[in-house]
Amino acid sequence: MTRVRLAPHLSLLAALLFAAVPASLRAQDKSLHWKSVAVEAHLDSAGVLRVRETQAMVFTGDWNGGERRFNVRTGQRFELDGLVRVDSATGRDVTMTGGDNSVVDGFDWGASRTLRWRSRLPEDPPFVNAVRTYRLEYSYSNILVPTDDSYRLDHDFAFADREGPIEAYTLKVTLDKAWRAPAGFTGEFGPLRLEPGFGFTVDIPLQYVGVGRPAGVIFGADFTSRAALAGAFAVVLLLMAARFIQRERSLGRFAPSVPTDVVNEDWLRRTVLGYRPEVVGAAWDETTGAAEVTAVLARLEQEGKLKSRVENQKIWVFSRSVLHMSLRVDRDELRDYERALVDGLFFGGRKETDTDSIRKHYSSSGFTPSSKIEGTVKQLVDSMVRDDAAAPAPSGRPTAALIIGAIALYAITGTTRSGDMPLATIGVIASVIWYLVAMLPQARLWRDRVEGAAAHSLRFFVPMAILAGAFLTIVVQGRFRAGILVLATLAVLIVALCRSVLNSAMWRHGPKRMQLRRELATARRYFRQELASKEPRLRDEWFPYLIAFGLARQMDSWFTAFGAAHAAANTTRSSNWGSSSSGGSVSTGGNSNSWSGLGGGGGFAGGGSSGAWVAAASSVAAGVSKPSSSSSGGSSSSGGSSSGGGGGGGW
Repeated sequence: MTRVRLAPHLSLLAALLFAAVPASLRAQDKSLHWKSVAVEAHLDSAGVLRVRETQAMVFTGDWNGGERRFNVRTGQRFELDGLVRVDSATGRDVTMTGGDNSVVDGFDWGASRTLRWRSRLPEDPPFVNAVRTYRLEYSYSNILVPTDDSYRLDHDFAFADREGPIEAYTLKVTLDKAWRAPAGFTGEFGPLRLEPGFGFTVDIPLQYVGVGRPAGVIFGADFTSRAALAGAFAVVLLLMAARFIQRERSLGRFAPSVPTDVVNEDWLRRTVLGYRPEVVGAAWDETTGAAEVTAVLARLEQEGKLKSRVENQKIWVFSRSVLHMSLRVDRDELRDYERALVDGLFFGGRKETDTDSIRKHYSSSGFTPSSKIEGTVKQLVDSMVRDDAAAPAPSGRPTAALIIGAIALYAITGTTRSGDMPLATIGVIASVIWYLVAMLPQARLWRDRVEGAAAHSLRFFVPMAILAGAFLTIVVQGRFRAGILVLATLAVLIVALCRSVLNSAMWRHGPKRMQLRRELATARRYFRQELASKEPRLRDEWFPYLIAFGLARQMDSWFTAFGAAHAAANTTRSSNWGSSSSGGSVSTGGNSNSWSGLGGGGGFAGGGSSGAWVAAASSVAAGVSKPSSSSSGGSSSSGGSSSGGGGGGGW
């Protein structure tokens, strides 16, 4: 009885002493290696590799047990047929419990095809050179790689990813009579020592002498089918691209840019100055946004309907600009969208407002000033060009039909060749991501481009070519042994995505609108060039137009570089338009309508330069966002022979 009671106390004492040992010392005493690993493998007539792997593991330390990680490539199939412990004393097989590795001689699967079995409970004493022998039986299907006239077995029969060495490794490979190996192949290897990081790969060609095809090998589409699919795919894409280019060329997309040499006063008044600045800005970039709203405010300032000043406020080392505005006319005198915009900015019938008050008032509801002018401005833009027959709008129905077809083929693939589903899924996801990231955004940016269109079309044509080229490489080379259905799925999907890209890039108006925008682009280029010179041939009255063209930064840069010197040298210096004998040139002189960089009207100079006023006005023109919340997540991923291998050890 005493000895029975003493045993638990001794166990407890041993556990306490072990816990008191520093972790670094305990780590030094923990080791694992293999006394032997004996592998017997048989390739049956169907091409299924059946393996019996016997591991004699030597544990030292507080290991829970052993583990075996299996590498299973795409399209391959793996099955565990059995796992037993071989009793070291009797040599008999001890049945192990599947699905529960919390008990000794239990096993279960973990992540990444990791099989773990328990050899010791946490409360048991640590191992000291304890030998435990386990036999694993498993099989691989579809590991043979078919070539033109033979098959190849390229399989790692060991597991390189392990902590300790294998003192004695032996391998015996046998083949069914349906398989013929090269002369001299015995199939027996070892015994030999394998250090950590080393596996044992057998790579041999095999001839199949059985009837028909081996059932355990998945074959891809034949070369004739793949070549036909590749040819049809390439022809369809080329025809789509040719039709797209022809359509855009007929609308004048690829016409040369209008040179700035044509710019003179008459040309500017006919092309730009004869319209409201916000309308010109919306026509130039095909959008109505903060620049157009700021241009409206600048125009109303010049017309004496508004009065504004910029107040600079400093908080420690930070500074910000506040725009104060006063309404100088009765609201009923304002035209169309001017009234809607003023009512939004001067809310509650007030006559005075500022950017801080506007943000505070709309902090909960949000405010988009451009929505107050967008509808009417768009109508005015359309009226700039009359009798301009637009090309037929691209139809989305064929694209939708192609996508539905791709979905149907994907579903059929899943029911008839489930082994192709990983390739199908990866291909679909990769294609859609590439479409959303590299192709579609560039096409939408190009849609409104009127200068350098041919060169800039490469921004979406090159990503399209990369996607199509990657697919054609898979098809022509017959990679992944893909069936014709999965290849057809990806072909139809890619055609649909490319068609969507081309539709998104198509011009939505007529050739006259294209020419108008090309001329506006020339005017903007001229204004920008002038803002780079010390004596720009510009007038303060054009200030709202420069804002609408998005040249606020260039105006501020000019004022910083030349404004003070320009005013000090000659406060009456001005620029005047005139035509020389060469045509289209601009000469300086006269005493009216000078360019000061302040925009005229006095109010724009309240912050020291036109740029300060534009910055303050743009802050409110951009609107006030509604309060919102968002969340984000992330994911991670991780990155020989064509089959087999993996890892092993303890846990």
